[in-house]
Amino acid sequence: MRRGTVLFSTLVFALFAVADGTFADLAAKDDLQINTKESGNETNPAVAGLASRGFVVTWAASPGLDGSGSGVFARRYDAKSKPIGIEFQVNTSTKDDQWDPSIAALRDGGFVIVWSTLHDEDSLTEIYAQRYNSKGKPKGKEFRVNTKKDKNQNAPSVAGLAKGGFVVAWNTTAKDGEFDVHAQLFSKKGKKKGKEFRVNSYKKSFQALASVAGLSGGGFIIVWESEGQDGDSAGIYGQRYNAGAKPKGKEFRVNKRTAGLQGSPVVAGLSSGGFVVSWDSEGADKSQAGVVARRYSASGKAKGGEFQVNTYWKLSQTDPALAALSRGGFVIAWVSEDQDEDPGFDLGGIYAQRYKSNGKPKGKEFGVPAFTTGRQRNPAIVGQTKSRSFLVTWESDGQNANGYNIYGQSVAK
Repeated sequence: MRRGTVLFSTLVFALFAVADGTFADLAAKDDLQINTKESGNETNPAVAGLASRGFVVTWAASPGLDGSGSGVFARRYDAKSKPIGIEFQVNTSTKDDQWDPSIAALRDGGFVIVWSTLHDEDSLTEIYAQRYNSKGKPKGKEFRVNTKKDKNQNAPSVAGLAKGGFVVAWNTTAKDGEFDVHAQLFSKKGKKKGKEFRVNSYKKSFQALASVAGLSGGGFIIVWESEGQDGDSAGIYGQRYNAGAKPKGKEFRVNKRTAGLQGSPVVAGLSSGGFVVSWDSEGADKSQAGVVARRYSASGKAKGGEFQVNTYWKLSQTDPALAALSRGGFVIAWVSEDQDEDPGFDLGGIYAQRYKSNGKPKGKEFGVPAFTTGRQRNPAIVGQTKSRSFLVTWESDGQNANGYNIYGQSVAK
């Protein structure tokens, strides 16, 4: 999954278990380079755990690697963190560009990858997907997620569901030329269930950058950024759904503090049946922007107000990634400017904070990558259980001679 690796809680604990001494062996040593082919820039990673106790990382490769524009690639790893071959191409259609992937584990042991594409001369940008079985083999052909072809569709987020199937949310051009959030439910056979639907009720200005997560009861939650709705620049809103994609209650505002821009939301389902939302908030602390979060019960009620995640306050802390952990906890990772204190030139590093099931911090925030020179950005994260560890992936510039590449690090905390 992309944008914080949104996880559906039923599968977090059933699928993301790793035998002791596997992921943790990578920690505190060298970062694991995921991609083997280097085309200039490999960016926007997303990661999901599998029933095999392995994991899959997907990302966008710069133009030329798939024979045309940018393409979507992925690589599988087994339960001992050993790669299962080199990366493979996800998109079948290679004309023009394919980018912005999101990934989700499925209940049958396989996974699904969705992405934005611009390959059809008769349409604007669209959302496509490809399913895979538990052995990493494609199940059928790639297929279009969105129904309408006369609007731009981009920034997809996908989540597997507790009762099978999956749901995809994305941006779509609205009648006023801005964006709405649309979604489509799919069965466990990969067939559309019902029509694509608009998620946001408020339709002024833009509603975009959705993140979706499955919930333990079989339903799901979608959160997004909405301009002007909270009375200021932008706020974070959410809508819960049952397993049949019927709304549960009305859309609700997540952020309590409304001053400044609230953006880049991510959401994860918890073992309690509730969920947690994280986002970056302009002026939330003494820096330019900080990372905050808020917890919710299984009934969708807020459990207290939003809370500050980062404790380092210089410059900006933004772009959170989020994953549920065993025993009801969760972990948040983000990009922090200047915190690495790289002499002379530091554009950003990846930091994380773990939380207990009661929402209290477990230990202090910590740096994730072993390599801290230059810029590390776009974190994605997935949790494991038996090893009590989690895997963070990101893109790093300067770590290899050839532009941005995708790296990973296991954290046993």
